[in-house]
Amino acid sequence: MHQAPKTSVRGRIPRAHHRTVCPYGHLKTYVDPSGRPHCRVCNDAAQRRLQEAKRQARLRARRQRLAERPMPPKAERVWAAGHFEGEGTITIVSGGSNSLPIPRVSLVSTDKSVIDFFHDRWPGYLRSCIPKSVNGLAREAFIWQLKANDAVEGFILDIQPYLQTERVRTKADLILEDIRERVQLRRTDEVVQRRWERMARMRALNRRGIERPREKDQEG
Repeated sequence: MHQAPKTSVRGRIPRAHHRTVCPYGHLKTYVDPSGRPHCRVCNDAAQRRLQEAKRQARLRARRQRLAERPMPPKAERVWAAGHFEGEGTITIVSGGSNSLPIPRVSLVSTDKSVIDFFHDRWPGYLRSCIPKSVNGLAREAFIWQLKANDAVEGFILDIQPYLQTERVRTKADLILEDIRERVQLRRTDEVVQRRWERMARMRALNRRGIERPREKDQEG
């Protein structure tokens, strides 16, 4: 009398079948260097879960850093907001990896004490330059700049409640929106398109002077 294998009696898949099929029924199409077969579908799913867990951990750590960041006294933040609103620049430029739009905050002044004030409270990058002039008598200018996402967001959050003009408040909201989407680390076509659209809007807000009418408008 023929006796059925124990694996069939217990309702399990025969051992030989496990060599080619994973517990979820996928074929094991990947073979590691040791010759052991693996399920590529399950491996890819496990990698996605691992990457998502790491991404969420980075986002939690970033939120904690922002919450625990040192904040200057209110009087200093009010003064910084007023000075930066008149002399500073909030912008989004193309650069970085794959020339994607990246946020920037900068301030230029011939008074180094002003630049030191901002750099001491919101550390960033410092440099100096001699502006071009017709008579060659231009004074040395000092530049303070923030490039990192955390640094830019922390500075904007510190001065945002004290901004007065609608244009600058709009720029502050726009750059915060851009940073918060950047740190999600999702580079889909829709996300990239929104970045370019925000950069175009920021350039329009930063445009200076009076826009001249086109030739067709003048002829009409």
